[in-house]
This record gives sequence, structure tokens and C-alpha cells, in this order.
Amino acid sequence: ASEPQSEGIPFGKPTRERYFQFQPGFLNFNHGGFGATPRLVRQAQSGFVDQQEAQPTAWFASGGYQKILSEVRPRLAEMMNANSSDVVFLDDASSGLNAVLRSLPWQPQDVMLLTSAAYAVLPNTGKWLQKRYGIQIVQAEVHFPAKSAEAILEPVERALLKLPQPCKLRLAVFDHVSSYPPAILPVARLARMVKARCAETLVLLDGAHALGQVPIDMKQLAEAGVDAYVTDGHKWLMAPKG
Repeated sequence: ASEPQSEGIPFGKPTRERYFQFQPGFLNFNHGGFGATPRLVRQAQSGFVDQQEAQPTAWFASGGYQKILSEVRPRLAEMMNANSSDVVFLDDASSGLNAVLRSLPWQPQDVMLLTSAAYAVLPNTGKWLQKRYGIQIVQAEVHFPAKSAEAILEPVERALLKLPQPCKLRLAVFDHVSSYPPAILPVARLARMVKARCAETLVLLDGAHALGQVPIDMKQLAEAGVDAYVTDGHKWLMAPKG
């Protein structure tokens, strides 16, 4: 049988040996943890380091690396169907999540809604917010394997219906692609559901595992009610780490 093809690049051992630097005999089953950077990307990264070291002050103080970011920003925005002016570079998705969670004007008894599939940084930061501001954390229990979108939507809907009125739900956070276990969540439908129940609630998506793995359409998501989206480049987009 012929080898499976993906846009001219063969899967399996030829790709591994040509594009990656894995130790012989090592099988990388945790690409979602820290990713694996192809040789060509590392070569490009090395070129940027050479530019930095050639004129360090110009690189940092005179806009050297900012010029490169300004060139990358519209390309990344096009990939995600986003407005270029809305794209901000951060250290990683966890930094982005914390930037949103710690920037909101929380009040006592405000509510943050998560699902049981949320990545650990969310409930951990939520506990800090509870101690700092006296907020409440509501967790919708979702179970896997999920046989349909309704298996995700129904627990969230039940959690929303239990919230007292007037609604004090300030923030709802959902994974676009969950970590444990991996599953694509119906995020547009979740956002619409939240806005229908509590129109003023902000909806934040954790897309750490989405970029490079599933299509992202920020304009459609914004129309559905998504207010903020964070993602990582070093996982499935295979960008350099750091």
C-alpha cells in the first residue's frame, strides 16, 4: 500500500527523520505538552537570534523584534480569521488566561463558570480569586466519552439555570479543545447559551490545543458571543518554545 500523504509530506518515519530531531527510539506521544519544533523552524529561530546578537540594543530598544512581530501578526490573524489589531503576543495560553482572570473587576459573590474538563490553571487561579475577592466557582460536570454535543451542552445549561437572578455570572470559561481527555467542545453554542442566560457575562475560550489542530474563526466566534480567546503556538502549530 502507498504511504498516506498530507499536502505532499509523507507521514511516519520519513517525516520524523527529515523534519524533527527526536532521539532514536523515542516516540513522542505528548505533543500537546510542549510540542516539537521542526528543523526548518529552529533554523529560522536561530537566524533571529543571530540578528539579536548582532545588535542587541537595536533588537530590544529600537524596535527590531517588534518589526518582526508586526509582520507575523497579520499572518496569524488571517489564519484565525481575526482582526490584526486584536492579536496580542503573550508568553503562553496560561499567561493569557491569568491576564483575563486577574484583570476583571471582581466583586463578592460574582460567579465564574468552568467545566470539569478545564485545564488546572483555571481552577487554581479560581481558588486564588475566591480568597482575594470572595467570588464563587460553579463547575459544570461533563463526562467523557461524549457521544454528542448535547453531552457537553446539557450540564452547562443545568448549571446556568441554577444561577439566581439577577445574574452575577461575570465570566464563563470553556476549552476549545480539552486537555484531559482531548475533545473538541461546541464552543460557539456554549457562548450563545451563556449570553442568552446572562447577556453581560464575558466568555473566554482556552484554545491552547486548538491552533494548528482545528479551524479557528474568530469573527464567527465573536458573533456567537466569545469575548476573548487565548492559544499557544508551541504545541500543534509547532512554533519555537520560549
